[in-house]
Amino acid sequence: MLRIALLFLALAFQPLIAGSPEDDWSGIAKLDAGPSAIPKNESEAHAIAIQHNELQEKSLRAFIATHAKDARIFEARLRLARTLSIRARLSGETEPAEVARILEELEAIATGPQRTELAFAKLSREMRRFQGRRPTTGERTALLESARAFQKNHPTDRRVAAVLAEVATLFESDPKTKIAIIADAEKLAVEPELKAQLADDRRRLALLDKPLGLRFTALDRSNFDIREHRGKVVVVLFFATSSEPAVAAFSELETILAKHEGVKWAAISLDPQKAALEAFLRQQKAKPQTGWDGKMWGGELIQALGINGLPTVWLFDKQGILRSLDGMDQTDRQISRLLKE
Repeated sequence: MLRIALLFLALAFQPLIAGSPEDDWSGIAKLDAGPSAIPKNESEAHAIAIQHNELQEKSLRAFIATHAKDARIFEARLRLARTLSIRARLSGETEPAEVARILEELEAIATGPQRTELAFAKLSREMRRFQGRRPTTGERTALLESARAFQKNHPTDRRVAAVLAEVATLFESDPKTKIAIIADAEKLAVEPELKAQLADDRRRLALLDKPLGLRFTALDRSNFDIREHRGKVVVVLFFATSSEPAVAAFSELETILAKHEGVKWAAISLDPQKAALEAFLRQQKAKPQTGWDGKMWGGELIQALGINGLPTVWLFDKQGILRSLDGMDQTDRQISRLLKE
């Protein structure tokens, strides 16, 4: 933590206001690149993110106070609202009332392209509310409606494809809706990374309701072959110990699966280091057969299956058919249903 303290002590002595509006705005824009410090772990990364967010807030407030008549004031205030909203999420606090007040005031004066930026800011704010938690069915539907409204009102905006792709991640348990969202995103996608993400989504959806010859070599050198577990419901968790949601999913599955007989649990790790994974598994009560190749997202199996998010939980029925791409959605109910079939 000393390294973090020294970094931000240095930042504290950098002037937030350089003088001219151009220089000051240039400084704000440079902060968009994110913090330069390399964290040692997730908690350190979290601390760095909060400190960087605070620096952005101070820079924006200084710009607004010093250059009140500058043409970029609208954007500066929009950025400030976003910064405060993100801070609340990072800190686990309630979003300050100032965010809503800023957006309301900007709504009253927005014209032309400003209205597009304001609409995107509001949509992004709505999407941030679901980061780190699973939205309800109603919340998910409302968010899709908001994304579709943005698409309708701003059809040429370059961000529409990315918005749709992000919303599609919430519909893993609703393949029909997900396919429709992906199809629209594919028509608009330009960036290679976004195209690759959508291709992964297609690859996963194509595997649903079909038998899958899933095989891998576990850490203990045993071989996992889903065909050897006919007659059992099989749960497969894709995770990494560096992902807090994935670790939480591991614990949740551990609790749920302890209540069910006739279920086989396996896991595939995307951890870069075997030692960290083995240390994690030693601390767990449950010992699922766990595959690991150290290649993370570049692993052949991961790429072949189209895995692009963690945690991912798949459920297979007693015949080895992939029945759910979202095993964390009402897990207990899904497993109980498959056991009865």
